[in-house]
Formats: sequence, C-alpha cells, structure tokens
Amino acid sequence: MAEWAQNELIGKQLGQFQIKEELGRGGMAVVYKGYQPSLDRWVAIKTLPRDFAGNREMVSRFHREAEAMVSLNHTNIVQIIDKGEDQGYYFFAMEFVEGPTLKELLKQGTLRVHLLYDIAIQVAEGLAYAHKKGIVHRDIKPANIFWEESTSLAKIGDFGIARLTEKPLEMITLTAANVGMGTMNYMAPEQKTDAASVDHRADIYSLGVMLYEMFTGRLPMGRFKAPSEHTPGLPKKLDEIVARCLEADPQDRYASMEELRDDLLAAKAATPDTTLVASGRDGSERTLTRVGSQGRPSVLTAVLGLLLLALGGGLAGAYFAWKAEAPEEELASGGDASSSAGDASSSAG
Repeated sequence: MAEWAQNELIGKQLGQFQIKEELGRGGMAVVYKGYQPSLDRWVAIKTLPRDFAGNREMVSRFHREAEAMVSLNHTNIVQIIDKGEDQGYYFFAMEFVEGPTLKELLKQGTLRVHLLYDIAIQVAEGLAYAHKKGIVHRDIKPANIFWEESTSLAKIGDFGIARLTEKPLEMITLTAANVGMGTMNYMAPEQKTDAASVDHRADIYSLGVMLYEMFTGRLPMGRFKAPSEHTPGLPKKLDEIVARCLEADPQDRYASMEELRDDLLAAKAATPDTTLVASGRDGSERTLTRVGSQGRPSVLTAVLGLLLLALGGGLAGAYFAWKAEAPEEELASGGDASSSAGDASSSAG
C-alpha cells in the first residue's frame, strides 16, 4: 500500500480539533495529538486513512472500536470524547494520557514490585467492567496499557479488535470464523484459531502472559519457569495465579476477572514492597532487591540479587508448558492503537 499522506493534517482542523503532531501509525490507523479549544485540553485523535474509507470491513471495525469505547465509562479505560467524519477522514477523539505505556515502563532499570501489582490489579478492574458490558478486548499486552503518572492510574486502550458479545449478530461476525486476530505471543490458544468465538477468558489468558512478563522480564515461551523461580523472592501465590491464567483449556482458567483481581490483591499483600532490578539492557532478567534508606537498592543488595538470580536459574523446579511465536508478532488483521504519546510507533492501528 502506498505511503499514507496523512501528515497533511498536521496544523489543520479535523472537526473541532486542531491537529498538532503525529503520535504514531499502524496497520489501519494514524494517531495524532490534538487540541480542543472549546475545553482547552489535549486529546488523542485516531484517524482511518482515506485509502480505507471505501473498505466496508475497515470502516465497520473502526466504528466498532469507537462504539466499544463510548460504552465504557471506567477509570481504568481510555475514554472516548467524540467521533465523526471530516475531509474524507473517519476519526474519533480520546482522552490524552500523559505518561508511558507499560511496554515502555518495563524497560526501566528499576521498578517497585507494588507498582507492578497495582497496574495489574487496575487492568483487571477495567477488564472486569468491560466484560460485564459484554466486551472482550482480545489484544491485552503492555503496549496497550497506559500509565498516567500524575494520577497513578493504569488505563486500557485500543479496543480496535474488541468483540462485542452482547451486540447483534452482524456486529459479532465482523471477525470471520476460524480467523486469528490479536498479538500472537499474548493470545489464548483458542484465539489463534477462531478469534470470533472467544469469551472473556481469552483476556484472562493474555493478562497472565503480561503478568509473567512484568515480573520476570520475559515471555512465557516453551517450557518456562514459575515466576518465583525466575525471580527469587516473589510469592508462590503469584506462581499459582500465572499458572491458572495460562491454562490451555479456558474452563481451567479463572472464571472471572474479579476472581483474578482478588488473588492479585492477596499476592500483593504477601510480597514486600521491594524493587525489581533489570540486569539486561532491554529491561529483561529481573531480580528482587531490598529498598535502601533513600528508596534505592544498595549496590550490595543488587549484586546479591543478581547472584540469587544466577543460582535460581540453575535450580530444578516446576515448569509450565506453553507455545508462543516470535515476540510481539501481530496477525495481519490485528494492529494496536494508542491514546498516549508513549510507544506511539507501535500503537496505532
């Protein structure tokens, strides 16, 4: 497909919004930072390229994302502000989240353990609300979770491939039967073969993958260690949570996000508020250290933590089985969208 010429929108008006800069672009959308003069606020504006304006499926999917988001009024879900069509562009405006995506956050050198728990608990809260509204996200991953630093709120974005389970048949079947949709490494087994028929337990599986990545710095690929073996000091309760989320059979997973949230609260209570230190340049290979008097891990504890990790890596222990493909591999029909400047290059689509 030819390079989109949507940069022509920068500096111009789209509906009531002034387009200021591009935040990112993906397989089926471009996201801009915009300004709404009437309310004196910044917004994120997602647009469908004019190349797709005549594609019924693309337009329907774009409207479906807006419909899903407008029906969700929750603290932990990015809010939609407006939608419309102008100058041949379909667009909708969302709240602008000031802060990084979880994907960016996980690349930091040190992370507080309780912060990770808080993010996971809030994501579970937001998804529990969406599920009660009959909406399955189907693309839960760090790039679609935004951390608003000023309010300490995690927000779920990109409902571009969400399944509206309580809508009429014509809405549900926009995803063809026997078609996978989402990001491969975070997808439940059943979603890889038939995304149209999955229920809320697919999101539970994806959150389990994300939990493992948050606390270990790795994806649970092949035969992988329990989180507490990979990162000594984490509670066994977290191992149980991840294992249950990643059950191949949906019936063996948590029955609801509320149940998962409650177990995460219990795991947080069982974990001291220590710091995870990343020993890899890319934010991988995490180890727990005690927080020093200035709120930072001491050099000695960091070294000891790395030694513990090395020893832990050589110990025999329980393994879980799970198959996954290359990192962050997306199926052609499932891009991701952003309402934040963070990680914008991979979060529009």
